Amino acid sequence: MRRLFLWLSLTFVFSLSAEIFEIKQIKEINLYLIDDQLVVLDLDNTVLKTAQLLGSDQWFDKQLSHYL
Repeated sequence: MRRLFLWLSLTFVFSLSAEIFEIKQIKEINLYLIDDQLVVLDLDNTVLKTAQLLGSDQWFDKQLSHYL
């Protein structure tokens, strides 16, 4: 059963196509949208900026390198 689920999942994932577009303003996304598309946004350090570094990518990388 697990193998069947894994096979079906991988078949579905590998049949998808994707393109990456970098834009400066969210309004520009309308130039690339077509019906029935999924839009994925990178939120951390792109759309949102934290008031402190605790928990950010930079904080995690520093902690990881410190403990390694």
